[in-house]
Amino acid sequence: MKYLVFAFLLLSMTRLGFTQDDISTVYKFLTIPSSAYEASLGGSTIASADSNINMITVNPALLNPGLDNQIGINYTNIHPGVSLGLVAWGYDLKSLGFIGVGMQYLNYGEMDKYDQYGNGLGTFTGGDYAFIVSWSTPLMKYLRLGANVKGIYSKIDIYNAYAAAFDAGLTYNNPDIKLTVSMVAKNIGNQIDSYVDGADEPLPMDYQFGISKGLAHAPFRFSLVAHHLHKADLLLTNENTVVPNNTDLEPEEIETDYIRKDAEKIARHLIFGFEFRPSEKFSARIGYNYYQRSTMKMIDKAGFTGISIGGTIQIKGFYIEYARAAYHLAGATNHLSIRTNLNRFFTN
Repeated sequence: MKYLVFAFLLLSMTRLGFTQDDISTVYKFLTIPSSAYEASLGGSTIASADSNINMITVNPALLNPGLDNQIGINYTNIHPGVSLGLVAWGYDLKSLGFIGVGMQYLNYGEMDKYDQYGNGLGTFTGGDYAFIVSWSTPLMKYLRLGANVKGIYSKIDIYNAYAAAFDAGLTYNNPDIKLTVSMVAKNIGNQIDSYVDGADEPLPMDYQFGISKGLAHAPFRFSLVAHHLHKADLLLTNENTVVPNNTDLEPEEIETDYIRKDAEKIARHLIFGFEFRPSEKFSARIGYNYYQRSTMKMIDKAGFTGISIGGTIQIKGFYIEYARAAYHLAGATNHLSIRTNLNRFFTN
């Protein structure tokens, strides 16, 4: 039965996934790292051996019975008045598998409202929300299957939009050789009700493959994640069809400032991570997202764009995680996560 479920998920991903266009998508908040751990390793940790309940948005196959009754709270202040967050909780149903629930949100805060003549009309608010139900189960030793079902709601002033999506993941985790391998399909679905009638837009679908390997006699672990595997070419195309335009490129012209375009196309799919784990109570991490760096840097200056750092410290049963990620030269974003096991409050 488990194999039939897995085959069905793969079939569904194939039927739905390749009909979507990744150029213009809605609900981009689903692609922003929700936890400090995820942000510190470049924005994706689908093959992490250190699973925690905050992985519910990353790879449902990472959720396991060891996370029974764990709760995670995550907060990111993207800009004054604009915040991102995630609250997640998990429970082990024994033979029925592991379930998790979570709410992911992006609050745009309060903004000024004007008409077409520049007259002030007060203020308005906006936000995006995803309600997640997750399930995972073992298929065989070291191999685990997971799936998420998401209900997505967006509101901007008087406009609303709804969507439904799912994630599916498969993870091989062998602690004996410190090896984890995962593949995930994310945000496979469609809008149910768009902002404007008849103007449905695709979700930010993503196929990913990841691998992480720890060293046998040193507290180091290396990871590599390949993202957007459904789209071979991530070089940017000028979508402005008006000449002249603010990019000084002809319409539909592709980036031309690369000597080896084939190497550039491959590199843009890759995220690199490194972890230093001297003990269970402390760890430090650094991530490098090449796509972010290549697309968000200035032509003559890159700075720390695409580079992220972070760490975890355990204090009396609480795991406190922090990350600082530079998505562009305008400034870095600070991520904070706290998680603990609720059993410690209700058992003697």
